[in-house]
Amino acid sequence: MRPVRPEANAAQIARELEQKCPGWVVIWSAWRQAFTAFSAVTAEALVIDDSSAYRLLQRIGEAQRTRPRLVVPADSGRGAGPSVAGGEGPVAGGLVRPRRER
Repeated sequence: MRPVRPEANAAQIARELEQKCPGWVVIWSAWRQAFTAFSAVTAEALVIDDSSAYRLLQRIGEAQRTRPRLVVPADSGRGAGPSVAGGEGPVAGGLVRPRRER
């Protein structure tokens, strides 16, 4: 029987964290031995790193309570064409990147 690699368990934990935190992309970096969460719901770009899944979850919750939320107009996806592979793009339901002030 092959031993289970710790990275495999951590990658599964990252997927579970992503399911618990809608609007966040969570990955596990085997090289850095840490989780990284990318926000698609805060008004500003936000990346959180932590080696502990529990602490990462706490920090995501804190960010959601204290940071301005991204507001997307209801019609932002009309006429924009198909979404980009990976779920990113302007179609409703996909990730929408915040606009930069000029």
